[in-house]
Amino acid sequence: MPLDGDQALPPPELPQPQAPPRASREERIRHPFLDGRPCDEAGNFLPPGTQPPPRTTAPPDDWSPYDDAVQFQVADFLFQKQLYEAIDATKVGDAPWQCLQTEPLAVGEDAPAWARQSYEIWYRDPDAIIANMLDNPDFDGAFDTAPYDRIYEDDPTTEGAMYTPLFFGSDKTTVSVATGDVEYHPGYMSLGNLHNTIRRGHRNGVVPFVFFAIPKSDRKYDNDPQFRTFKKQLYHSSLAAVLSSLKPGMTNPVVRRCPDGHFRRAIYDFGPFIADYPEQVMLAGSVQGWCAKCTALSKDLDGDIQGRRTHGLTDTLLGEFEADILWDEYGIDEDILLATGYWASRGSGPLG
Repeated sequence: MPLDGDQALPPPELPQPQAPPRASREERIRHPFLDGRPCDEAGNFLPPGTQPPPRTTAPPDDWSPYDDAVQFQVADFLFQKQLYEAIDATKVGDAPWQCLQTEPLAVGEDAPAWARQSYEIWYRDPDAIIANMLDNPDFDGAFDTAPYDRIYEDDPTTEGAMYTPLFFGSDKTTVSVATGDVEYHPGYMSLGNLHNTIRRGHRNGVVPFVFFAIPKSDRKYDNDPQFRTFKKQLYHSSLAAVLSSLKPGMTNPVVRRCPDGHFRRAIYDFGPFIADYPEQVMLAGSVQGWCAKCTALSKDLDGDIQGRRTHGLTDTLLGEFEADILWDEYGIDEDILLATGYWASRGSGPLG
């Protein structure tokens, strides 16, 4: 009890336990080696703080490769045939469309029409597309030059390079107007360095790069195993041929200008392929009804046979078992997985 004239003192406040500081959502840890250091056009790293070289732009009175503004306007308005070559030669950072043409599988009159026909695959060089996307100043400020997650690094020559994952996708939209008996399936690509705001805003962050040929034939061939296998092999061999220009940049860095104006040594890598389940099955070389990522039996997901599908495992299984066992026990479609190797080993086939 307090004495007369004294006031009761409040109980002392006990120290409250302090919660550990939470990491800011903006705090990111960059990769220690793939840090995207700026370099010059020859690939030599620059000292820290070096400003990017100025971008060269054509003067307003430069109408190259046309002689003057009148010729340019005539070409733009009339699209006359004699000016097509000049139009194609215009350098505006675009990647021109090119064509791959297949060879017929058979020439005999008794062969089905789809086997006697050649097919065209229209595409743009993905390496040129990547160079144009990286060189787009509109992406400056929404572009990462180094990954924020830890990845395995076993090649010291890539130190200082900019890791450039490539995203692919398709939406199964077909183009069949004025194309005869062939439908075309468009494919798209993007860069993992871009922020989602760029890709969602369609600011040239997602670019069409290929139109796959989809052969059509009489309805009696709809369930013909040979015809269905041919379509799958044509898809895979077309994709392999179109993406072949990216191979050098996957082992040796290539110098590319970036949105901030700096040159960097870019190293390419395949990222995700965004597709619906039927296309995942075809891309993964798995059997319909099986998972495209794991080896678990479709009717026994908790069974003994489960784990990730890997290239090493698939190569081992292809060397050990016949096609029927691969199909029934492992969900592997040998005809799809051996598509590119099949044609390459024979020096001929859909893409010659």
